[in-house]
Amino acid sequence: MKNRVPVLLWLYHVDLWPEILSLLIPIQDLIELHIGLYKNNEQNFIVEDSIATIFDDHYITYHENAGGDVLPFLDQLNNLNPSKFTHDVFLKIHTKKSLFAGKINWRIILLHSLMGSRSSFVSNINRLSHHKCGALTCSNLIINDMEHTNSDIIKDISENILSIPYDKVKNKKFCGGNMFFGKISTFQSFFNKDTIKLIKPKLEKEKGKISDNKHGTYAHSLERLFGYIVSYNNQKIIPATLKSSKILNPLAKNNKLHIILLYDEISCYVHEDINVCGKILSSCKDYIEIEWFHLDSPITKKYKYISSNTLVPDAKT
Repeated sequence: MKNRVPVLLWLYHVDLWPEILSLLIPIQDLIELHIGLYKNNEQNFIVEDSIATIFDDHYITYHENAGGDVLPFLDQLNNLNPSKFTHDVFLKIHTKKSLFAGKINWRIILLHSLMGSRSSFVSNINRLSHHKCGALTCSNLIINDMEHTNSDIIKDISENILSIPYDKVKNKKFCGGNMFFGKISTFQSFFNKDTIKLIKPKLEKEKGKISDNKHGTYAHSLERLFGYIVSYNNQKIIPATLKSSKILNPLAKNNKLHIILLYDEISCYVHEDINVCGKILSSCKDYIEIEWFHLDSPITKKYKYISSNTLVPDAKT
């Protein structure tokens, strides 16, 4: 049990439990599962009735629909006992439904990079064990210089609660989408009982779906600060392990692009530019057909496999 990694899941959208479960089952012997549920959701029984028969090491907590995915995470983080774990590592995930750039689901992109397979999960843990690494997420969603409307709140939390000079961390890197592996020791050193006690009342006022389009929010500010504390602690946010297939393209740098085929077997994107994304219409061992969304009007292209992980455009499309 000691060598397990705590997975901190905010499962607000219980209808996504089958999808999440399909990713958790292959790693069930490697994890201690912490599930946060919205306490007024009448569908919680779907999880409650199934979890005990699948996971021998699990905890369920119940929360208000406030503070987005941040408030449940802080409660779960605060309840971790570091001495229980061999690895100084946790995984934070949640059931995000929004689309990246209006085209592809954030959740699928992030979960694929973090735990899309047992081998990628293990590889990510091993990569994060390096002492200079403080967090790990999808490389395409390591974002910086994007405080948006949140700068004033970030500064307030940073200086008045976490005792971090804002000028030392502003506009640093953070994990877009707020799903990532992190170091338990790093996060608990900043987000402890005392600081969470001060932050919690602020988050409890942000109920339901939270947007920072018009003004800053504590939830979005803390999403950024989760990355900033890594930098302040002289650590790095590093990219997750990703398996890709090559598309040979004479117009691309080095004459090739790398396509990420996601675990839902429907979505895909180009690693060099995540805005180039599409829908898999059909595939087999010989070819794959993709409808691309990055142009003004979607286009369909067919690619042939010339090896197990190398594709070339079909001249007929």
